[in-house]
Amino acid sequence: MPIIKSSLVMVYVSDMDRAIDFYTNKLGFAEKVRYGNEWAEINAPGLIIALHPLRDKKMFFAHNMQIGFAVDDILNAIDELKAKGVDIKLYDEDMLHLAPFTDDDGNQMYLYSPKHSA
Repeated sequence: MPIIKSSLVMVYVSDMDRAIDFYTNKLGFAEKVRYGNEWAEINAPGLIIALHPLRDKKMFFAHNMQIGFAVDDILNAIDELKAKGVDIKLYDEDMLHLAPFTDDDGNQMYLYSPKHSA
């Protein structure tokens, strides 16, 4: 029996309301739990994203992690996010379609889907 039963990634944010709006209304994930402006958990497919305010000024936003989200139709997903105000662009790699974007604090994320072989 594995000792680890679930996983989450903690993302530091500057404004809890704005962050929850981004993850729920723009990305379409469900809010699992919120404890005021101290902690919130967002259900993403296969992952819990925990939102927490940044208090330690030694840490900087945007360069501490990246979250990748797999999609079936990357062009449609990009269009949907652009319609919600997300700045996102498609970059094609050799084997993969990548579309990087950030939340309002600059935390890095990306959509990805494999290229289909001919």
